[in-house]
Amino acid sequence: MHYQGTVSGSVVHVVRKRRHHDPAILAANLKVQCAGAVPRGMSDQQLRKEAHDLDVTVWVGKGGIEAVTEELKDQLQDRKLVKVKFLRAARGGTTTDELAAELGEAVGADLIETRGNTAVFH
Repeated sequence: MHYQGTVSGSVVHVVRKRRHHDPAILAANLKVQCAGAVPRGMSDQQLRKEAHDLDVTVWVGKGGIEAVTEELKDQLQDRKLVKVKFLRAARGGTTTDELAAELGEAVGADLIETRGNTAVFH
């Protein structure tokens, strides 16, 4: 009989031997085997791949980034990635990279990439 558990994306198999029917012993064996597992998060490249097909859901206009910070926070709670477009009125004399970095700091989100006038947050 096999028990299967997931530890940070890694699958760990624990074989139940006939002499160890005690669940406490099985749990201890699982902890020992899982101790060497390395947590795996998604890389920026994987996140950029996922973001490619996303639609823009937040537009930053003449109201600036202050007008969209709450909306972006709400969307990031519901989704893993959010794509934001910076309209010409919002950019003024600054670059998209500067505005995206400022918005990311205001929201507490990670900036995955900027491309053209669009940024992706995680």
